[in-house]
Amino acid sequence: MQEVTLEYLLYAYACLLAVLTLMAATSASSDKWPVRRPFRYVALSVAILASFAVNLAITSVWGIPAAGPIAFHAALILLYVAYPVAVSAVLMLVAYIVLTQNSELLLLGAIIPMLGVAFGLRLIGKDTYRVTWPIKVASIAGAATLASLVSTILSGASLNVVAGNAVMTALVVWAGAYFFEREKALRDRRAYWRERAQTDHLTTLYNRSRFERDISVLVENSDVGLMLIDADNFKMVNDRFGHEAGDIALTHISQVLYSELADPQKAYRIGGEEFAVIVCDHSGERILAIAENIRSKIETSSLIINSQSLKMTVSIGLTFGRKGDSPAEVMRQADKSLYRAKDRGRNCVDIFEEARSAA
Repeated sequence: MQEVTLEYLLYAYACLLAVLTLMAATSASSDKWPVRRPFRYVALSVAILASFAVNLAITSVWGIPAAGPIAFHAALILLYVAYPVAVSAVLMLVAYIVLTQNSELLLLGAIIPMLGVAFGLRLIGKDTYRVTWPIKVASIAGAATLASLVSTILSGASLNVVAGNAVMTALVVWAGAYFFEREKALRDRRAYWRERAQTDHLTTLYNRSRFERDISVLVENSDVGLMLIDADNFKMVNDRFGHEAGDIALTHISQVLYSELADPQKAYRIGGEEFAVIVCDHSGERILAIAENIRSKIETSSLIINSQSLKMTVSIGLTFGRKGDSPAEVMRQADKSLYRAKDRGRNCVDIFEEARSAA
């Protein structure tokens, strides 16, 4: 009786260890720790594999049905960790079974249904699943429970063991997956609203606050080209065609930026009709060519608004910031060049005087 009680306690511990591993994985994968993401990722993988090994040892030594915690870990590894870690976990399981000549060989077949569901869910969209997290939690728990039933039935266990293991598997996997998916949904929602707070809702480009943050970081760490782009005579567009036409014109400029830039995430709307573009890892000639392409494409395109053709042009001020320059100084240079472009008659690109040698 005491031995049976100890087995149940150890089994409960193995299940608890599985849930605690997932909680640790959730915490390790967040951005609140002051370490780089690769380090967090390695720590997460090691923790999962270590918990997997401990569960194997507990269930094997004491002859406890292993489907519950092992099914949980298999789902966890396949759903939330990279394929190399999943492969290493499976190889470790196979090696363990072969080297110890363990009778749990049937466990490999028992886990297949659960792995199939987990793999299918991962293929649906990796971190952007097209199913809601409650549905995914239910699918994982159901598949793991099925694996538990198959494993314990094939092992010739009694009805009590089959039922108990199935219930424990369902509870453990549901609890762990519920915790992870709920936390992930909350993180995704927070990330969505953070992104919204940094995005211009009309053009979908980043806004001025994101621009000021990015220019400070980028100039501190690398050479950059900075363009300030201003729509020419934009007040006349609003006065002649209406503010709705002005919105269409601004959206058109943003679409040109998206089409001309290799990294459109470095394009920003920083004022009413003023835009900014930060270009990294290019020569001065290449950055100048990009600016000319943007100017030319806007000039040669036309918008039809209320059966009238609207032609637009932009003036562009361009400068080059060197690594370690003051972001405020780089902004001042680009702004000065933009005013020079306006003074030259608009619809042109002007390079800051001291930066001409870099072009």
